[in-house]
Amino acid sequence: MTLQTPPKKRKIKTVKVVNGIETEVEIEVDDTNGPSWGPKDGHSVLNHDIERVDGAAKASGHAKYTHDVRLPGMLYGRILRSPHASAEIVSVDTRAAEAMPGVKP
Repeated sequence: MTLQTPPKKRKIKTVKVVNGIETEVEIEVDDTNGPSWGPKDGHSVLNHDIERVDGAAKASGHAKYTHDVRLPGMLYGRILRSPHASAEIVSVDTRAAEAMPGVKP
């Protein structure tokens, strides 16, 4: 008679989406096999249309994006990337940029 030991369990964090809202949940899975989703007919989200929570606002133009936000005293930035891969930046001369109107040091 051979006794099988039950598989070891471990907890992993994953994202669960309900009505378009992502929530981080912790689930317990076998340490060796990983998570199992079970039979397809046991899922309520698969093969169904999900109404987007933000769809109407985006389609009508009422959604507010980060680009639309203007705050008093707000500054904008630009990124200058090196044209050379893996180059080491030794110094940066910002005098010409600082001389331009509206540029803050």
